[in-house]
Amino acid sequence: MHSGNSRAVAPTGVSARAKTIHISERALSRLSSALEQDKLANIQAGMRLELSGGGCAGLTYELRFEKQPGQRDRVLQFGDLRLFVAPKSLIYLAGSILDWEESRGFSVADPNWPNPCGCGLSFTAKPAF
Repeated sequence: MHSGNSRAVAPTGVSARAKTIHISERALSRLSSALEQDKLANIQAGMRLELSGGGCAGLTYELRFEKQPGQRDRVLQFGDLRLFVAPKSLIYLAGSILDWEESRGFSVADPNWPNPCGCGLSFTAKPAF
């Protein structure tokens, strides 16, 4: 859940109040440095955020590196970071805030799913780094 200690950033060219995905400053910093460390900080590379089947709530968040967006992906630009989201996932993720905390890693505060699941897997993105 978004703790409020880090301001949420809207994608470039999108109103801060728009129904889109936002990223906390902490998560943005962590993702940007991870891309740089893996030498993926180029024009095409970015991070993919999507929903897939699993967890006790039926859906889990996935966060992973991608060398380039898919043909139908929506590309959200956050400064130097590009976030790739498939149209199907964006429908469910709109309004969410991707956050980072040292003790928990990445998490998604998603107003579309206000009741967190019991297993903790359906609402926590497990980073590959």
